Amino acid sequence: MANIQRTPPKKLNTPNTTVRQAQTQSEPDISSAVLMSENVKAKRSKRHRQDSSPKGGQDFDLQTLHETLTSLVAEVKEIKAQNCQIKISNTEICKSNSDIVQSMSFMNKNFEEMRKEIENLKKERTEQRIYIESLEKKINDLQVKTRSSCVEIRNIPYKEAETTASLIQTVTNIAEIVGMNVSASDFRDVYRLPGKPMQFLRDR
Repeated sequence: MANIQRTPPKKLNTPNTTVRQAQTQSEPDISSAVLMSENVKAKRSKRHRQDSSPKGGQDFDLQTLHETLTSLVAEVKEIKAQNCQIKISNTEICKSNSDIVQSMSFMNKNFEEMRKEIENLKKERTEQRIYIESLEKKINDLQVKTRSSCVEIRNIPYKEAETTASLIQTVTNIAEIVGMNVSASDFRDVYRLPGKPMQFLRDR
């Protein structure tokens, strides 16, 4: 059997084939293509490095880190000591406040007792004032009653060592002279009212 070989068909240069080849071809000059493109940025922006970040090529200073940590530990210890002192002060203040509260309670109790005593004294004073007024009224009534049986005799000569009995005898003698029958038992009381000084009477 004879060998049969097929000849490939000839390529047709159609317009579509030319456009497809043009689209798939790569640009030999990439830099010029980038500059011509509006959607591609040629310059790559880098992230801003912070000042505190370690610089490239330099090792971090362990001594500085150790000193910083030591300082922080010392500050923490100082803060703890201050907190302990504040707690102690708060405890003392609470104790003082408790003592003050107890003192105030004691003072309030004493004040209430004193107030009750003062009220009782006021009540007693009111009762005594009412009683005194009643006594004064009784005294006034007695004075009014005694005035009806009171007789005043003036210009009776003064005698040394004068007594109630001698005055009664003098009044009895005067009653006999004026014609009145009066005995010593009729007198309730006899007394001499204060008058002029005795030396003046003696000089007369």
